[in-house]
Amino acid sequence: MVELERPLTDAEVGAFFMRAQKSVFRLEIPLYFAFEEKELQQYLATGVLDLAGSADWHNNIRACCSRGVTWTRVKQLALPLSDYARFEYSHFWHNQRCGEEIRVVDEKAMAPFTRVHPWLRDFWLFDEAEGYFVNYTDDFDFKSCTRLSPAEVTVCTEVQRQMLAASMPMAAVPEILALQPTD
Repeated sequence: MVELERPLTDAEVGAFFMRAQKSVFRLEIPLYFAFEEKELQQYLATGVLDLAGSADWHNNIRACCSRGVTWTRVKQLALPLSDYARFEYSHFWHNQRCGEEIRVVDEKAMAPFTRVHPWLRDFWLFDEAEGYFVNYTDDFDFKSCTRLSPAEVTVCTEVQRQMLAASMPMAAVPEILALQPTD
């Protein structure tokens, strides 16, 4: 594994997605990300999402999907939803409008996977050929990415298959469906 110790630039992150020809997949396990705390507090105070900071991300999703690339995320789910989860799933509805398929897997259903693969953590997988583990600090702030070895790509591709089979569309969860924007 090659760890990138510095935060990636927007151009570097964008390049991963622009190289994708068939698929982009994300497994997202943490239930909270410290780097979104300011936006979370604003959302809790106002009930309004500030989507201005997500414009580039949404454009990235649209660009990939317009080329025929499938974009799928499987997120670990814990019920009842925390304040942070309501904030995050509210954002996910906008990602989904751009073309990303958001699926969820209950934390209880995730447990067997983490027992079999104790090293399992967030990862991005591109075309089932290239991937990166996402590394966080102890308080879940972004730290770095670690490029997957070919053997890890193979294992993560199998985990992807299993996660897709074990997950359900986020709209199947009434608590998440209630967050869907009406505009």
